[in-house]
Amino acid sequence: FFCFARKSIMSDDPWQPISEAAPSQVDVEATGLLEESLKPFGVFDDTESMQHRMLVLGRLDALVKEWIKKVCISKNRPAAIAENLTGCLRTFGSFRLGVNDKNGDIDTLIMAPQFVEREDFFTSFYDMLKERDDVAELRKVEDAFSPVIKLTLDRIELDVLFARLALDSVPADIDLKDNSILKSLDVHCIRSLNGCRVADAILSTIPNIESFRLALRCIKLWAKNRGICSNVLGYLGGVSWAILVARICQMYPKASASKILSKFFYVYSRWEWANPIMLCRIVHDPRIQMEQWGDNFLDRQHKMPIITPVFPCQNTTYNVTDATFEVIKAEFIRGNKLVEEILDTKKQAWPVLWEKIDFYAKYKYYAAIVAKSPSLQDHMEYEGLVESSIRIFIGNLDRMLDVKGSPNPASFTVRPESGEGECSTTWYIGLVWPAKVEGVKRTFDLNLPAQPFYNDVHRKATGKWGQVKVGLDVAIEIIKPSDLPDKCFPDGRPAPPKKIPRPKGSGTAGTAASAGVKAPAPTTPSAVAASPAPATPAASVAGPSTPAASVASVASAAAGPGGNVNSPVILKRAVSEDVEDLEDRMHARGANANKRPKPGG
Repeated sequence: FFCFARKSIMSDDPWQPISEAAPSQVDVEATGLLEESLKPFGVFDDTESMQHRMLVLGRLDALVKEWIKKVCISKNRPAAIAENLTGCLRTFGSFRLGVNDKNGDIDTLIMAPQFVEREDFFTSFYDMLKERDDVAELRKVEDAFSPVIKLTLDRIELDVLFARLALDSVPADIDLKDNSILKSLDVHCIRSLNGCRVADAILSTIPNIESFRLALRCIKLWAKNRGICSNVLGYLGGVSWAILVARICQMYPKASASKILSKFFYVYSRWEWANPIMLCRIVHDPRIQMEQWGDNFLDRQHKMPIITPVFPCQNTTYNVTDATFEVIKAEFIRGNKLVEEILDTKKQAWPVLWEKIDFYAKYKYYAAIVAKSPSLQDHMEYEGLVESSIRIFIGNLDRMLDVKGSPNPASFTVRPESGEGECSTTWYIGLVWPAKVEGVKRTFDLNLPAQPFYNDVHRKATGKWGQVKVGLDVAIEIIKPSDLPDKCFPDGRPAPPKKIPRPKGSGTAGTAASAGVKAPAPTTPSAVAASPAPATPAASVAGPSTPAASVASVASAAAGPGGNVNSPVILKRAVSEDVEDLEDRMHARGANANKRPKPGG
């Protein structure tokens, strides 16, 4: 590995290949077994599905051209000119890289002439989509990092971004490689364009496209099943995984997919993450005044920088936290060990690599975050709003309480069968408490990290709707594995471990604060505070590694027009430090008929 470091990182040209050896017969056979092992998991798109996707994209492209002509005429341009002014639709992401699966969405970008404004995109184009019978689950996210319209068109999920170019007409074969196309564009247009520019750049740096695609399909399945594929929750997103695989393909340009996977886990399980992963040198363009990664000295503090290969270069892993970083590293180490057993000792077969993680048996305590909305349309927007704020809660857990939080990207959504009525989504976060210090008793008040999370949700909701709509609600509760709902265990709950009798008088009892946070009541239009609702029952939390812990059970900080968010109400009660005493009391409570409901159940 240190030979690799000297050659690939410290040399004048770190992008020189490490080995250009052709694949051996053993590599070819291992790659064949890999491809066959992947087929039952739906990572390949079939011909019929691909044809349907192309028809949907053609339909969307025709709709875009029709819309641009209407916008042109609405701005008092002659109809004859409008016929010759057109826009362009491009794809990026997994579809552009050629690794989409049957159920994946398609990322698309509309490039429009300069007379078309972003406001037109979110009004007249949105209205055109809304009128179509083949469009479902339509919503717009105007305040996202890259503003987007999300929809389902003829059963195909689409994310549609927008970029307004400094051109009178956008040809279908426009070249996006030249940085000059970014001149005079706002930051949102540059970010949207860079989705396509990054995908094109990744493909241009890869010497063996087929090996790259097969290896990336495997890595995406592995990351999804191991619960580390979600940029918004602090793990790695699709473009990060693509860059990581592409970098290994640069190091071993002639290697088979099985060899790429072997080197992928070998290299990244040993990588010193102070060193960024880059496919090319960072180049500055003086014609465009825009900050990119590396310009700010704080950029070097990012946990595991993976840098996009086009100007302006950005870190794709900005959201990674201390806790998710450790989870990702552990999965790299596990993957390296298993691939060695698959390829070298033949002790394992490929499917063991992407075996699903048993997330709900991994931790002793979990934080359940539940978002509720009064209607499906509201929930499609509110769900994403809450999810984008979860990393704030996770980061605050670490900074304020030294508690590591690892979220599960697989959430649970409940929708009414009729399509009308309350909807809810639940996310679960595995919690690791700090090590117990002998003779020191500590309390963990989860109101501290929770309150900035609620404030951020409220700020986003207020910015979107002008005020928080009635019925929108978000709550956090700390629970034990025994309180998880049955849907967390599709194969059945694991048998509880046998309790070992403890000699009498062997435990030491102490007290600590357990907190419950109650929903601040919505403020009336006349700014008269309504009566607070009764607090949700909170479960006490204590464990062998923690003297005691808090419980947060928080409903939404919803406020009416002109209202303010009230401070949370903290409830305290004494709990025992000793986990076995606590479990005895919880078992006793569980025998009662009025046992509290399970979150998300």
